[in-house]
Amino acid sequence: MTPRRHLVASGLVLLVTLSSVALVLVALDQALGERVRPDGSCCDVEFIDYGLLQLAWLLFPVLGVAAWFSARVALVGILGMVVPQWLAQNEVVERYDQSGWGDGLEVLGYVIPIGVLVLGAVTVLVGWLVGRSRRRHDQ
Repeated sequence: MTPRRHLVASGLVLLVTLSSVALVLVALDQALGERVRPDGSCCDVEFIDYGLLQLAWLLFPVLGVAAWFSARVALVGILGMVVPQWLAQNEVVERYDQSGWGDGLEVLGYVIPIGVLVLGAVTVLVGWLVGRSRRRHDQ
């Protein structure tokens, strides 16, 4: 691997990691928490803004491009996406427990970071295969 490919892949992984952390922090901050519905019937509970968190899907193509340059470096990028989302889900479960709204089902939110892990691995594999094929073709 040339140093240039390594640097480009590292830069892309850093971008993915910082973007993932920023998205998680903003999604936790923008959550509505507990609020009474306008009709007064009951409450809405939201401890993370999952709509905002879905912007993380836009990071997968960047991870694939990083894998095109270096699959080993891109594997670190998967952790850069999964770890912040796992920690965010820990915070969501804690918020549910502290508020008294938890019923045990909030732990199903861990499916999201697990899905990010699986999709990230597939993205890195595809990026690596495309990059390897392209480099073989150029030789």
